Amino acid sequence: MQINDLYNKYKDRSVKKIDAETKDTILASLSSIQEIENVQDANHFIKILSLCRGAQAAMDGEKRNNTFRTLLSTGEEGAYVENDSYINERFMYELIQNVDDCKYKSVDDCKLKIDFDLNEDIITLEYNELGFRPKDVIAISDIGNSTKNHHKSLDQKETGLDKNDLQEIGEKGIGFKSIFGLANKVSIKSGYFNFYFDYADFTIPKIPDETNDTKINGTILTVFLKKGIAKQLYKMLHDNYQKNSTIITENPVLFLNKLTEITYYSNEDYFGFRVTRNTNQPNIDGELMKIEYLSSNKENQRTIRCYHYSKEITYSVDECKSRFGNDETKERKYKIEIITSADLTDIFEGRIYSFFPTEQKLTVPMIVQAPFKLDSARTNIANQSDTADSSNLWFVRTKNETISFINHVYEDLAKKIGFKIVNFVPDDNLVYSNRCPLYDSRLTRSAFLKLNLFESIDGTFLPADKLYFLNKEESVNLDDIIEIYHLLSLKQPLLNYNIKPKQAPYYGFHKIDNIDDKLFEIALKKPDKTKQCLKYLTNYSIKNFKGGLQYVLKESQINQFIEYPQIIEFINNQTVEYLKSNDAILFKLNDISENKNNDLERAREYCLENDDHLSSKIIHYINSISCIQNDFYKNSIFLINLAILAKR
Repeated sequence: MQINDLYNKYKDRSVKKIDAETKDTILASLSSIQEIENVQDANHFIKILSLCRGAQAAMDGEKRNNTFRTLLSTGEEGAYVENDSYINERFMYELIQNVDDCKYKSVDDCKLKIDFDLNEDIITLEYNELGFRPKDVIAISDIGNSTKNHHKSLDQKETGLDKNDLQEIGEKGIGFKSIFGLANKVSIKSGYFNFYFDYADFTIPKIPDETNDTKINGTILTVFLKKGIAKQLYKMLHDNYQKNSTIITENPVLFLNKLTEITYYSNEDYFGFRVTRNTNQPNIDGELMKIEYLSSNKENQRTIRCYHYSKEITYSVDECKSRFGNDETKERKYKIEIITSADLTDIFEGRIYSFFPTEQKLTVPMIVQAPFKLDSARTNIANQSDTADSSNLWFVRTKNETISFINHVYEDLAKKIGFKIVNFVPDDNLVYSNRCPLYDSRLTRSAFLKLNLFESIDGTFLPADKLYFLNKEESVNLDDIIEIYHLLSLKQPLLNYNIKPKQAPYYGFHKIDNIDDKLFEIALKKPDKTKQCLKYLTNYSIKNFKGGLQYVLKESQINQFIEYPQIIEFINNQTVEYLKSNDAILFKLNDISENKNNDLERAREYCLENDDHLSSKIIHYINSISCIQNDFYKNSIFLINLAILAKR
């Protein structure tokens, strides 16, 4: 039936003469109308719809107002609060959500302008959508549903929803209904439609005395607030977004389907947000995303770089039934999304979103968006189950997919930011409170450390307990660590980061000890590596070195040791101890002639027989056996000895 036919048939009926069956028949006819072609038809449509809504109000009787107030005060069905305590970001989130759910000609140009008239207590939202369709008007006047609602109730069937309408994020028209917690009146101009709702009964649309004669491009939604609220709300929003952390953790545009820019204007200034993505397609390996803070004060303008990950999930019919009701007949697709700071200069408190921020926090700088059902206050995740094990199919699937995707993001993010991934390893659990339904043993510190988060020097990413680090007291850079690793011919997978030894137990890395001793032994055994090893032994405390029984050295090694007094002292002391027949390491040159070996044995025998003033006697004895000394060797017992043995 065409709108003019409906109008002519019912225009003179009073609401008291419309019974439930007639009301449903009229609504079904209104729902069949696809387009409105002029202002007159739009006004006729509103008048007949108003008749139906008025008839419903008459049937409800006295209980209607109490029912509305109860619904609004619960949070999920609205935001009515007697003391205006609902004046917070949630109020604006719900309005913005409704705008995002609209149809746009191009998803690349979806912007919202919100103008605050602080003197008149009026908020005006202007957005470039295609305009209200007849079914949108029916839905926005329904207390239980909207074209965003996923429930297949009778009223939703009346609206004539198509499958595309079912992918929107809102539920039960809460964004619009919540306005009346703070507003006296709301007017809507969109296409050929021009109507308003007032606080007395916000389901009955009314036509203003003055209407537009032409089509409005886009939509203008005007909210007439209660006295003093506009200034209060604007100041709260403006002050709240001065911090970078809040721009990320409480941003209304991050996970919307279409809107990419929101600007708040007042009589004096403006501020807002713009989100720039490379693509709206799911990207499980992340892409750079810019979050811009817009401001009339140029000094406050800034850009935050983030990594944005997204994954599309297809829910089965049974899972949809457990979420939306048994009338569900089709699968649905939703995205799980994760945002982290790209350079970690902006560390923020993590948060769980369900399209808009909840009150449930994360312990690391990460935003996790997942299509959880919210509780009645729309501020926290609901279990969707009366049992402790949260067995609701939708909830279980969403939780498992979210945890799995978090793990994937961690491993990919580690490849992007390197060892800074430790900033995302929680002290206890990723989720702040164990009362949050997302809290899980799979999100603990130990669980994350089992992921492939840490790079080895060969480029492989491994769990923390599969990697080793060099426990070297002296500070060295990563290139030096890698060179030491190769000098020592180690086989264990080496951590590709230069960490302090005290950090290692915190993450579970294994340490390789006695690095200096190992380097010194290589310096003794391999003349071609002596110089490389010695440069890492400047502050080597050599006293406790436990090596082999003897080392045969080249003269080139001795010349390099001369630059390290602590090494020379150690070798000399070991020589003295050896000459005294005590347990000690024997250091010999590799080109000792037969007669010089005999000289060393004679020196040793002499020392055993003459124990007093051993050092001076050794020097005296060595000097007596045909050795030409120079000043440099004079004070070094070992080098004197070696000089003698090296002589032909």
